[in-house]
Amino acid sequence: GGWDGWIRFTKITAPAYSVAFNDASKTFEGFAWGSDVLGWISFNSINCDTDGDGDSDGGSGCPPSGTVMDPYMVSANFVINRAPSASNLGISNSSTAYCDKFLTFQWTFTDPDSSDTQSAYKIEASYDGVTYIILRSADSSVTSVSIPLSEISATLSGDWYFQSLYWKVTVTDNGAGTGTNKKSATTTASTFGPMPGREYPVVNFTTNPLQILANQDVQFLDSSICYISGDTPAASCSSWLWTIPGATYVSPSTFTFQNPTVNFSSSGSVNVSLQATDGGAPAYSCTLTKSINIGLPLPQIKEKK
Repeated sequence: GGWDGWIRFTKITAPAYSVAFNDASKTFEGFAWGSDVLGWISFNSINCDTDGDGDSDGGSGCPPSGTVMDPYMVSANFVINRAPSASNLGISNSSTAYCDKFLTFQWTFTDPDSSDTQSAYKIEASYDGVTYIILRSADSSVTSVSIPLSEISATLSGDWYFQSLYWKVTVTDNGAGTGTNKKSATTTASTFGPMPGREYPVVNFTTNPLQILANQDVQFLDSSICYISGDTPAASCSSWLWTIPGATYVSPSTFTFQNPTVNFSSSGSVNVSLQATDGGAPAYSCTLTKSINIGLPLPQIKEKK
């Protein structure tokens, strides 16, 4: 053999040409060019007979117009794995998310190969929409990932207060339907925010006494922390709202007192909730619920004479 020249499969300048694979028909389409010997190489008769009537349409690399053509094609005896995609990007933005101190990133995984599933994800985020940093990545099929706000601040090297968050996700399939290499795809960026300018309240409370008995006064003690701006604590929260089932408030206490005193008429277990609200504009509220056990009342002792 001697030199038979080169074969080029893609050219983007005029005259442009390329060879492509049709996923649906599993056939190749388009033209290649052989430099010295072959000239135009057609991979499918539809290149020259677009209407499928058996006659050439003419043009470069094709028989003269009207020439009878037999159908031909180059097909693949293998399956090529197709790339997946992610859509419906979203981040939880309810007050619950900020009360719990994390954001939940969510997306929908789709793959044109129906037997393929997600095998990995990578979440990247940015405050400026330019420089993206990996927030979280894992070999996992999950499409909902909760990330603490503190981790977001640390990873992006800056507090999240007042920031808009730009983020994108890269999903990778498992190639199950083809047995070939896995394929990945990255979404365009989605924008979330701006986020609040301060921490939401951290709600907590205790009781005095710690061991509660029926028919005995008990005081609920608020130990919540509210914030002025960023993570700077306020001297106190602005308002409180208690939900204490089965209890009678001991005057002058009411369900809006910071530290109300109550009395339970019977023993058992109740869920006590406290909602604390800060003094900002807008005001932020968070709620904590605890299960409280009320013991049996002390026995009454009668003196015998």
